[in-house]
Amino acid sequence: EGDSAIGGLRSARDKLNQGGISLKGKPMNVTQATIKDVLANQEFADIMASIGLTIGERVDPEKLRYRKVVFLADSDVDGGHINTLLTIFFFTYWPELFQMGMVQIAKAPLFEVLTDSGTIYAETDKELEDIKKKPSVKIKEIHRNKGLGEMSPEAWKYVLSRKEFTKITVDDIRASQDMLNVCFGKESQFRK
Repeated sequence: EGDSAIGGLRSARDKLNQGGISLKGKPMNVTQATIKDVLANQEFADIMASIGLTIGERVDPEKLRYRKVVFLADSDVDGGHINTLLTIFFFTYWPELFQMGMVQIAKAPLFEVLTDSGTIYAETDKELEDIKKKPSVKIKEIHRNKGLGEMSPEAWKYVLSRKEFTKITVDDIRASQDMLNVCFGKESQFRK
């Protein structure tokens, strides 16, 4: 999400195994777009080229440049929309990625808690409250990250050092496609 976020990602990533693409705002809803519109979209073109995906071609894991596609957006409503629209994009054209467990969501810490013994990261308000209740933890300062651009270099390393993130799984591809069509498709009477 944005140039400030990609700068933090680039400084903390493992250059041999991790890449990143910055998005400029919310991606388009592909369920309401034509293939021509999707192919003309520069951000989707960049995503496909960087991973090694082609619309209309089944995924060959041996030909992909990466083993995982991980979304990392701000921990707010807009970030949730971005993750949803990216999920729809990948699921519409390559549902097999979800069966392979390749599409994942990373969660950035909302809070960086500076203590006497180091920094503790909290992804939710509840995690922060749990940290505050520990008598052994002496809190010096709490920094709330309003977005990815505000995260410290250490927080970026914390996020990017994980081996696994939250996998987006699909039990029934047909039922999932039908549900996405109801929720995001052109026909609004289904949503009503």
